[in-house]
Amino acid sequence: MHKILKRFLASAALACVPLVFSACGSIGGGAVENVEMTTISGIAIKGPIKGALVQICKLNSDGSTGELFGSGVSGSDARYSIQIPKAKAVPPLLVKVSGLPGSTYLSESTGTEVPFTPAESFNAVLDTCDTAKSYAVTPLTDAAYQQVQKFLTDSPSGVADTRIISAANARIATLFNVGDILADPSSDPSYTASLKVIDQMVENSKATGGTSAATSTLQTMALINQAFVDVKSQAYQGYRTEVTAAAAVVVANDPSVTTVVNALVAATAAPPAEPVLADSTPPNAVAHVTVVAGAETSTTSSATLAWSVATTTGGNPVAGYDVYRNGNKIVSVSSTGYVDKPLAQTTTYTYYIIAFDAAGNRALPSAAVSATTPSAPNLSVTVDGQLSSGISLLPQQDIFAPATPSNLTAATSALSATNSSVLLAWNPSTDNTAVTGYEVYRNGSKIATVSLPGYTDPSVSSGTLYTYYITALDAAGNRSVASIQLPVTPNQASLGVTVNGQLSSGITGLPQSDITPPAAPTSLTASTSAVSATNSSVLLSWNPATDNTAVTGYDVFRNGSKIATVTLPTYLDASVTSGATYTYYIIACDAAANRSQTGNQLLVTPNQASLGVTISGQVSPPL
Repeated sequence: MHKILKRFLASAALACVPLVFSACGSIGGGAVENVEMTTISGIAIKGPIKGALVQICKLNSDGSTGELFGSGVSGSDARYSIQIPKAKAVPPLLVKVSGLPGSTYLSESTGTEVPFTPAESFNAVLDTCDTAKSYAVTPLTDAAYQQVQKFLTDSPSGVADTRIISAANARIATLFNVGDILADPSSDPSYTASLKVIDQMVENSKATGGTSAATSTLQTMALINQAFVDVKSQAYQGYRTEVTAAAAVVVANDPSVTTVVNALVAATAAPPAEPVLADSTPPNAVAHVTVVAGAETSTTSSATLAWSVATTTGGNPVAGYDVYRNGNKIVSVSSTGYVDKPLAQTTTYTYYIIAFDAAGNRALPSAAVSATTPSAPNLSVTVDGQLSSGISLLPQQDIFAPATPSNLTAATSALSATNSSVLLAWNPSTDNTAVTGYEVYRNGSKIATVSLPGYTDPSVSSGTLYTYYITALDAAGNRSVASIQLPVTPNQASLGVTVNGQLSSGITGLPQSDITPPAAPTSLTASTSAVSATNSSVLLSWNPATDNTAVTGYDVFRNGSKIATVTLPTYLDASVTSGATYTYYIIACDAAANRSQTGNQLLVTPNQASLGVTISGQVSPPL
């Protein structure tokens, strides 16, 4: 039997067998010693798992479950708080959540309480032990636990150290398009969307197989874990099929998650390459770290961090960044920015960043930066010992940054045998006032500022890897956290483009006579009509685009996903949910497959009953 399969089956068997206490409450042979304790806390989520056994154990160097340090039961809010000896609070630790009689979880799909049986369990492997942090235990952390078992087989050392654990957690985060799988899912829309899709996969398994929720859960997790053993395998293609089917149901039931669910489905099409665990070359230290402190509410503050993309000379790409506050790791992120909140007022915080690659190799820490939070929203801010100006009373000045741009995508066109252009597109950001523009970064340097969510990098070298990311701006100069970093390699001659390691199709070969894209469509407008008591149609129209040859069609996008291609400057979106807000934009195409930048973004909210429609915040007269 293959070593990976043996290890997988062994770990799966262990995951289903709750540990048994032996000589609890005492250390040594007789007298009870006074042992200093500390607390590990977090949340157990499938949906919220209530009344389940939570155990914290040592993770042995061979990946097996070691000594039990403490246990408890998750509360009605799915949270746990377990005391363990302080001397034992050293990573790696294993947090195991197992069903007990009466344990339940709230199904994300059906909204009903479902038994969480003793046959079910989820694990999380901690590569840090911070008593101030809340650690999540979810299906994603359990998938990372299984990746640890696989990596132990692949790694030359065969030791479950923090490097292997970091690599496993980061890989699952990337595969699910999530920032930090150990963080509370409620803080990350992509995380909550992933859990909804997994729960729907369980429901689909129940419906097709006639099995119980517990059996369907075990089957779904086995499908996920087998798929991630080899993302080039048939098992992975089966996983993609199940994710796509479940995602369609989730979006139909909750259109508000369309963008993040579509991003998850898109991520399954371009999984990252397997890490080269034999390569121990760390990334270079992160540079250009900045921090700005500001008011979050009348009683709390926040600190907005940004830094340049880390580089590496090793064989593994940079996978993410650990953010440290006052010497303690607070989060892992995949983007080059983070907003730390809520923070206490009139307090100085010191931060540094450590980059890590896909194999868990960690860079040296960046230079430390500090910021002092204001005592009240109307005060200026001290940053690295300098008093900033221009922060006045909150009602008079906007200090809130836009949301992070999402769903960054790329396509290329050849300009010559050695040069190409790169067309970037992303979903529009939101802001408490208004987004005024976007900064486009290539390889850590700003190359453009644009007003719409699209940009064409006019000339880059074919066959060269470039990394792009986007930040959003508002009128007050506030910048969002950077988007995900998108690696793009325009290929030579064939004009295929490698995005996240996958070769896209549909890009024609040299020679290419027309390389000029059409102008962006303008004056996008909308009107609505009721289809039923709960559904409406949206009629879109826009000014025709122009081109150096001829415009052949228009791609229509709703909430960041293409829904149609039409030849005339109008489109009827036949059935949408009344009362829900949709974002539309148009891209023009020509016969050479050149694509324009996006036209103006239009927010449309079909109203119920009255048949009025809210467009960009304004309610039109009833139709």
